[in-house]
Amino acid sequence: MADSNHVPVLFSFSVFSRPSSVPLGSGYEVLIQKLLSVYGHQIDVDRKLVLQCFSDWGQYIDLPKGFTVSERCRLR
Repeated sequence: MADSNHVPVLFSFSVFSRPSSVPLGSGYEVLIQKLLSVYGHQIDVDRKLVLQCFSDWGQYIDLPKGFTVSERCRLR
């Protein structure tokens, strides 16, 4: 369960989705490390990872430069 210093995040990879949480204000590196901690055993080490966030327009978009988590979000 997330506390006031953590934000709920839904990580999706392939057909799998797992809820998690990250500290408020987390950026790209923290999100990549969290994704790897959840799905690392399923990811090919030579694969280039790109994180995308589910947008208000109902589609996934690449994370903008300087992105930080400020509210619950869905990432893949």
